[in-house]
Amino acid sequence: MKVKIVFLYEIFRQMMKALKWDGKEKLLFLLSHSSRHRDQVKLMPYSLMMPGEEDYVKRSSGYVEVKKEYISEVFNTAVELQSDVIQVHPHPPGAGGRFSPVDRHHEPELMRHVAEHINGIYHASIVFSNDLRELDSWFYDRRKDDLVAVKKVLVVGKDRLNLFIPSGVREGKKKLPPRMDRTVKAFGEDAVRMLGYLDVGVVGLSALGLPIFEMLARDGFGSIMGSDPDVIDETNLNRLVGTTPQNIGGFKADFAANIARKINPDVRVTASRKSLYEEDVQRALTQRDIIFGCVDSGTRFSIDRLANANLIPYFDLGAGILRENGKVKFKGGQVISIIPGREVCLDCSGMFENLKTEFWSPGKRARERKAGYLIDGDEGQPLVAHLDSVIAGLGYHTMLNYIWGQGSDNNFKLYCDMANNILMEAASSSDGCMYCRKDGLLGMGDKVSPLVPMDDRDLDIPAVA
Repeated sequence: MKVKIVFLYEIFRQMMKALKWDGKEKLLFLLSHSSRHRDQVKLMPYSLMMPGEEDYVKRSSGYVEVKKEYISEVFNTAVELQSDVIQVHPHPPGAGGRFSPVDRHHEPELMRHVAEHINGIYHASIVFSNDLRELDSWFYDRRKDDLVAVKKVLVVGKDRLNLFIPSGVREGKKKLPPRMDRTVKAFGEDAVRMLGYLDVGVVGLSALGLPIFEMLARDGFGSIMGSDPDVIDETNLNRLVGTTPQNIGGFKADFAANIARKINPDVRVTASRKSLYEEDVQRALTQRDIIFGCVDSGTRFSIDRLANANLIPYFDLGAGILRENGKVKFKGGQVISIIPGREVCLDCSGMFENLKTEFWSPGKRARERKAGYLIDGDEGQPLVAHLDSVIAGLGYHTMLNYIWGQGSDNNFKLYCDMANNILMEAASSSDGCMYCRKDGLLGMGDKVSPLVPMDDRDLDIPAVA
């Protein structure tokens, strides 16, 4: 089982403040939501429960024990709120961020006891070093009645992504392959190593998504996943770099996966020929650390919802060319950064409102079209490789800036107009909506249903022929 824990920065900061050393060990509990796909589990803390002094059996510089009544209160609350639980404690100076023999004796006992009496709750633990810079973490696997090492802990901030690798899984520094030499010289060894721990998803593997997929493989990201149900046709050859007439009829997903594996045989690649609206694709994406959306449809709203529900920074890319009176009036695009916790997303920004009609039922679309209220977009919009490459590069650059904390915490949109030599950043008001507010769907994981187009099966109004 592969487990990760993902914090919003605000919750992480509250936890750090609560754990600040006061001369004695202390214990707190985190209520969490979760999402799961096959053997992967993501825990997303959303609230703290901190015992008072009266709730401890003993609290000293090297030992902490909480009364059974308080532990019962924690888990009763978790059951009532349908939440999971993570217990957290810091070690005294000099002990380090690694589970002690005492932890290894007591914590499995508690986890096993909870599992015997409560069904359907995930239970994990984190221990911090005294300076709160190092940690270890494990997760109780009910099926095996065993502890599983948590692979990583991520903190999603407004302007950067923080990564902790638990002591129990941390490896010694291996020499980076020669292909990374120039990248290390550009950004530094620690920054490049961080990429190797991150899992990235790319929805749409055409002229924007394909170069993103290639760059991810070249930079040695931990794993990359792509999704695109389309096949390569002759009109794609002007902008899908690397394709030839021999690739016509093949799936874009297969082409992207093959290219990535040839570039970097060590990268873990999965590519799906299915639509994002398929359940297994949605579930697989919930376990990504970063998502790129490279689509020209309302699918971007489904990604927006999924990313906020699962605390995944999402970078939405778009490119286009507009001609009027035989001349190019606009040639450019945009990169939109949707960062969970920033309380502004694609939905509440008001962008691409026209694409929401794609989620109407076929019957409603037919009625609105017949009444003249809906005009479907034209197929075959003008697109070229050099424009797509520019926007893909800007999107990738924006993502790296966020990961390494080199960007701005209010940069919502990066706008590029090549026809008029304009490149500018734009913020967006933090109005918040159901998708991105903390009292909405933010970080609720599997409790959030996917956004998919409606059908007419449950509607009384018949479709219009």
